[in-house]
Amino acid sequence: MSSPFQRYRLLRRLRYLTQYLIPCLRVAIFTRQGIWSRKGRILIWGKFRRMFLGLFPALARQLQLKHGIAGGCRSCGASCRLLLKCPHWDDVTHLCSIYEDRPTACRLFPITPEDLRDRDLVLEGQDCGYVFVGSAPTEAEPITFQHYP
Repeated sequence: MSSPFQRYRLLRRLRYLTQYLIPCLRVAIFTRQGIWSRKGRILIWGKFRRMFLGLFPALARQLQLKHGIAGGCRSCGASCRLLLKCPHWDDVTHLCSIYEDRPTACRLFPITPEDLRDRDLVLEGQDCGYVFVGSAPTEAEPITFQHYP
């Protein structure tokens, strides 16, 4: 059984997700930057792809390893403005207000090179700290996954 703290954390994450998902759907369907533009359709597809892959963290980690992820976050906030601005991103401090409880999709960003393409649509002219070098581990190297609560 899970502890009360784990249940509370799960409830908080679900609340954050609903706070974000409803505005995301509203932007996707009812605005010009949503399904009515090519850029919007690319961002919508990426958003839902990342949300789906976030349900399976082990698969997401495997994809990151397959594509050879390297680097780190520069706190530019571009990943927090894909399709719409995350309500938990602070433009002044460049920090997430729910960093410890952020959704899995945020924890794992970027999962594939398409995520960096989406990020570049939002913030052009500034390189991301992450890169995909395309080298997958060989069979001799064991694949290890980090646990993200």
